[in-house]
Amino acid sequence: CTSTAQALNPKAICSQGVFRVTESSANFRYTALHVKVDKRFAERYQFTGSYALSRFTGFNDVIDANNLFAGDGFIESDRSHRFTFSGLLELPSYKGGSRFLRGLANTWQVSLISQMVSRPPLNANVAADLDGDGIDTTPLPGTYFRSFGRSVNADKLRELVAAYNADIERRTRTVTNPDGTTRVIRPRTSKDQVLNPIVLPDAFDSGDNFFAQDVRLSRFVQFNEKYKLTLIGEVFNLFNVANLGGYESNLTTGRFGQPSTRIGQVFGTGGPRAFQFAARLTF
Repeated sequence: CTSTAQALNPKAICSQGVFRVTESSANFRYTALHVKVDKRFAERYQFTGSYALSRFTGFNDVIDANNLFAGDGFIESDRSHRFTFSGLLELPSYKGGSRFLRGLANTWQVSLISQMVSRPPLNANVAADLDGDGIDTTPLPGTYFRSFGRSVNADKLRELVAAYNADIERRTRTVTNPDGTTRVIRPRTSKDQVLNPIVLPDAFDSGDNFFAQDVRLSRFVQFNEKYKLTLIGEVFNLFNVANLGGYESNLTTGRFGQPSTRIGQVFGTGGPRAFQFAARLTF
C-alpha cells in the first residue's frame, strides 16, 4: 500500500507486506517389484518369504528458492532391497516306550523371523549457500538430493569433491601482511560463509545394511483337555549385528559418511541382542 489511508481501507486492493503463496507441488513415486512365497502348514512346518526391489523418490526440502523441484531426489526411507523370511517348525515327536522321555521331548516348536534390508541413500551436503538464495542445505555440485549411495558411488563422490576443492583453490588468494607474513583468504558466500576445501575420511558410506534374526522356542504342556501351559523363550538379533545409523551428511565436518548411533532395542528387532521369557496359561 502506498499510503496509511490505503493500508487502513479494507476495500483497497493493495498489500502491506509480502505475498505468501502455498503451492502443492510435491510429488512422490514408489515403484517396486514384489515377490512372495507362502508354504502352508504341512508335515510339521510352514514358512513365508517375501522380497521387494524398489525405488522411492520425491520431494525432500526446499534447497533452491528459484527452483522448488531442486530438492527432489531419493527419500530417506528408500531401500533398494528388502527380504523377510518367517517360518515355524514343530520338532519331531519321540515315540519310544519311556513316558518320561515322551513328555520331555514332545510338543516343542521353533519359529523365526529374518529381515535383511539394503543401506539407505545419503545427501552429500556442503552446508553453505553456494547459489546466494539464503538456503544452506546445498548438495555438492554434481549431485542431487540423496544421490550418494544410488547414482553416485564413493569413487564418483571423491571425483566431485576434488573438482569442488580445485575450484576453491582457484578462487583462493594469498596476501602478504606488512610484517612480511602471509595469510590465505578463502572465497566466501553471499552470507559471508568461508568456503574451505573438503577433507573426506578414508572410508565412508551412505548407511548400513540392516540385518536381524529373531528366534522363538516354545514348549506346550497339556494338563488335560481344558488347561494348557505354553513356555516361551525368545532372542532378538541373535547374531548381535550392530545395525548402525545416524550417518553424517555434512561434507565439511570431516566425519562425512560416518555412523553416530545404532538402532535401539526395546524388545524390538534389530537392536542389541536381547532375551525374553514368558509363560501363558490357556483354559
